Amino acid sequence: MRYTVGRHEVQGKRYRQWMGWLKSHHIDPSSVLEVEIDDEADTITFQQYLHDYDGHKYLNSDGNVAMSEPQTIPLMVSPPRI
Repeated sequence: MRYTVGRHEVQGKRYRQWMGWLKSHHIDPSSVLEVEIDDEADTITFQQYLHDYDGHKYLNSDGNVAMSEPQTIPLMVSPPRI
């Protein structure tokens, strides 16, 4: 099954569990808004914000949209229930 989870969907104790789960996959929680989990392919796909050396997000040429790139990594640990 494939499903998408956004940060706004997780609150309270589950939010802390979710952030820990992201970190266990070496995903910086502040760099993503949502992740797509495909437990049949055992992958996690997400848009990761691009940062400069100082940690600031790269913006588009208009300066109003943060730049990102898609990432797909192996699903190593099942996500916490939402």
